[in-house]
Amino acid sequence: MRVNKFLADKGYATRKGADTLILDGKVFVNGAKAVLGMKVSEQDKVEVRGNKKNIQYFAYYKPRGLLTSSAPEGEMDIKKSKIFPAPFFPVGRLDKDSEGLIIVTNDGRITERLLNPLHSHEKEYLVTVDKNLSETPAVVGSKELILVCHALLSLHHNRALPWPGA
Repeated sequence: MRVNKFLADKGYATRKGADTLILDGKVFVNGAKAVLGMKVSEQDKVEVRGNKKNIQYFAYYKPRGLLTSSAPEGEMDIKKSKIFPAPFFPVGRLDKDSEGLIIVTNDGRITERLLNPLHSHEKEYLVTVDKNLSETPAVVGSKELILVCHALLSLHHNRALPWPGA
């Protein structure tokens, strides 16, 4: 396998990050400087020399009105707010009108592992609604639980499902 994939699989860097380390001359295979596209095996000794990136994770309570990312002109998002220095970014998203805890990091490796549907991570949401849901056909009586179950089913099917009874 290529050395950048090897480093990514070991959790050292993303493939792109590994390419940067290789170009910067910080990756060595069996004592020799690695080059882009170089093939390695599990028997090879792969080293990364020099300063390791200072990986940081923050638990951030996103307030209502702040977008998680990709804010249009005139709107504010977590990146534009400069609460965290670049290149920090949120892992996942919360809608503008919602508030809650979100992870903010400079570790691109974790994003793929947490958000890619191939890794099958459950997502749980506790939601309070401002409408009476008693008219919806449901077995359970908790309006929060009904909404959470509907949201989880929508996420599981990777598409928005129609509201029960709609």
